[in-house]
Amino acid sequence: MSEFAGKNVLVLGGSRGIGAAIVRRFASEGAKTAFTYLGSAKAAEALAAKTGAEAIPADSADRATLVKTVADRGALDVIVISAGALVMGDPLTLDADAVDGLIDVNVRAPYHAAVEAARRMNPGGRIIVIGSTNGDRIPFAAAAPMRSPNRRCRAWCAAWRATSVHGASPSMRSSQGRPTAT
Repeated sequence: MSEFAGKNVLVLGGSRGIGAAIVRRFASEGAKTAFTYLGSAKAAEALAAKTGAEAIPADSADRATLVKTVADRGALDVIVISAGALVMGDPLTLDADAVDGLIDVNVRAPYHAAVEAARRMNPGGRIIVIGSTNGDRIPFAAAAPMRSPNRRCRAWCAAWRATSVHGASPSMRSSQGRPTAT
């Protein structure tokens, strides 16, 4: 029997790419798995049908929706925060609302989701934040808080003594697993 059999797992941003791979793995190990998605309903439906995981439409940029989604799962054993947003271009001409959305998803959402999960997490629970290799390539100083999930996670560990908090930044790969140019 797997160590994840019967465990309550939530993956934020789980319909495609790394998030979907995480959903497939936990579901194959017998975990009670749920995942959120925003713009990829067909991919989410297909993944849910294949794995038996629950697909939950939720926008990680909407704090109230995010917190409710995490709270509604009850006592979690694992939360994986994999949702991410990317806005590219000249910082002088980027749409301000798009940048706000990027910050909401990539910075605020991991914090709020982790706090809500930690409030009711089972003993020995895990909070895993998936970052981006692009976090260390952000060209402007205002984006420094987005740079490394490992830095964020170290700070959070001090607050949550009974919970293990982990950060991971994948290598240069697209969300669909195809190598990207560097």
